[in-house]
Amino acid sequence: MKKLVFLLFILCAGTVLFSQGQGQYKNLNIQVNGLLRQYRLYVPPGHNGTEAWPLVFVFHGAGVSLDWQVNISQMYLVADTAKFLVAYPLGRAVKDTLLNTYSGWLLPGYQPVGAPYDDVAFVSQMIDDVDAKPEYSVDRSRVFATGWSNGSELAFYLACELSDKIAAFAGVAGPLSNVAMAACTPSRKTSVLYIQGTSDIYVPSNGDAFYPPITDLPEFWANYDNCGIIPDSTDLPNSATNDNSTVTLFDYPDCDEDHEVLFYRINGGGHNWPGGWLPPNFPQLLPINMDIHASVEIWDFFKRHKHPDIASTVENFNLDTKLHVFPNPTSDYLTIRLPNNLTPTNQNNIAIFDPAGRACLKATLNANETRINIGQLPPGLYFLELQRKEGRYWQKITVQ
Repeated sequence: MKKLVFLLFILCAGTVLFSQGQGQYKNLNIQVNGLLRQYRLYVPPGHNGTEAWPLVFVFHGAGVSLDWQVNISQMYLVADTAKFLVAYPLGRAVKDTLLNTYSGWLLPGYQPVGAPYDDVAFVSQMIDDVDAKPEYSVDRSRVFATGWSNGSELAFYLACELSDKIAAFAGVAGPLSNVAMAACTPSRKTSVLYIQGTSDIYVPSNGDAFYPPITDLPEFWANYDNCGIIPDSTDLPNSATNDNSTVTLFDYPDCDEDHEVLFYRINGGGHNWPGGWLPPNFPQLLPINMDIHASVEIWDFFKRHKHPDIASTVENFNLDTKLHVFPNPTSDYLTIRLPNNLTPTNQNNIAIFDPAGRACLKATLNANETRINIGQLPPGLYFLELQRKEGRYWQKITVQ
């Protein structure tokens, strides 16, 4: 975020496991276009890779550590009960238009420090990286992105650039800049939630040379999603009467394809994560609204929006329903055997999807055991889906 020179903290990329939440934090590395990139994955208790869980990206603000973002958002509190994985990526050095330098995200209007890099590619590879690890399993239809400040800008820019892999987007205290909004060319309609305080000294309500007025972001997506131009407004209960702020929710109606565009205007709110943690000695970020918890609102929004173009992950029809898929890994042929309690019909439709959710192969199982040729598929991770009237069965396969 521009002007946040005072938020220059030492970035923490060590191997220590942290205590926030009931699960574990894992520090992971990947190579992206020849550069080492780092992210931290929070794994709530109960996840062992046998069931696909949603994945939520939470991007940190400019110049702050991953610990800062973990603490201010407290997303782990929601993840522990709602059962989703949380990824906290680490940004690289970037300059804003005022040439302030800090850790952040390379977006239109910013400059890299040192070698150029691609944060969109970084996020795309992280999705594949988490899901490819045998100890984790990601529901590819429920991958989401959010963030704070400069991280919020990245989340919204991903709605412009990576909506083929990410289902829905939310951001707190960081709209798209004027330059990024002008460069935004979404590939599909999508659902967006934006939370912004009217007393944020870094994001002026009426805009400035860097940012448009705060209403422009929800209006941009409402227009793109063909929503009603006049939002429904609701003043939320002022349950925390001593926080010097209130919340008005603007909901743009009648969007295409059941999409949502929501704008939480924090009346009197500052540059922070409502309901979350605020470190001491940063009065410039106040006031912090406590009528809502941004992480709760964001997850409640995310859980309503699966990706429309990626097959959904659904648990087995019942405990006795087990597909037999072998050999796995394979390089040429794959055999699919139905369990005894499923009869072969012309409604046993299967499809094999690549990690981006594109269907690569389709077939019908007309026998208890069917052998299909997958030799034309490039090596990599794929997902086999069996569709029946009762629902769907979903399984990973690896082509060597």
